[in-house]
Amino acid sequence: MPPVVLIKAQDVPLLVQNSSPGNEAIRIQGTSMGLTFYDVGLYDGYLFNHGGNIRLGTSQSNLTGRLSFHTQALERMTIKYDGFVGIGTISPSYQLDVQSSGIAIYGRSTADAGLYGYSEAVTGIYGYSNALSSNGILGQSAFIGVQGITNAPGMDVNRQAVRGDNHGSNTGYASYFFGNAQVTGTLSKGTGSFKIDHPMDPENKYLYHSFVESPDMKNLHDGIVTTDASGDAEMTLPDWFMALSRDFRYQLTVINQFA
Repeated sequence: MPPVVLIKAQDVPLLVQNSSPGNEAIRIQGTSMGLTFYDVGLYDGYLFNHGGNIRLGTSQSNLTGRLSFHTQALERMTIKYDGFVGIGTISPSYQLDVQSSGIAIYGRSTADAGLYGYSEAVTGIYGYSNALSSNGILGQSAFIGVQGITNAPGMDVNRQAVRGDNHGSNTGYASYFFGNAQVTGTLSKGTGSFKIDHPMDPENKYLYHSFVESPDMKNLHDGIVTTDASGDAEMTLPDWFMALSRDFRYQLTVINQFA
């Protein structure tokens, strides 16, 4: 063991200096050995070795003290008396509370999930953002950006792999897609309509159409007209009719009299 020099300095009770750089200056050797810390006669905490398991913590009688980890004289990580861990905050409100002006948590894996959340009761992962034009959860991938799978029992009619809720907004959307959408299975809906660009003014106007269930791609337009004494009538169709339609078919039905 290299020589150790003990010096009593004026500004510290004990200064331990090793004349051989890179070698140990203090050794505590033995079974279940450690350091204990007292303040005004009260047992506050310890640094302890128990069979190779290193324990650093506050004592059972220390009801309010916390563990703090510092760099550059700034507190970076905190463990409160109740076991809550804070990174970027000295007053964590959750089991793990991470606060940052940048990315708070970054998970990366080369073979499995980058971030995994599991709950026995409510939500596995909850994402929330209160800024306009922001995302609560953003998924991006070279293949599937977001995938939802439900493990609910087969007889549970309320099981849902993905659910969107716009909180009853008349202008917002529960789901919004850019590009094609495909459904494999049965599509059920309360009502149906679609919006397209107005062919005569696509930059400023839209056309709203209701669904027509048909094996063919077709538009259906109908109306009622009263004929004159000669049995003639003239109907004026909107200007976009010719831009959207071709291969016209007419079906005329007489009302309240014989044809």
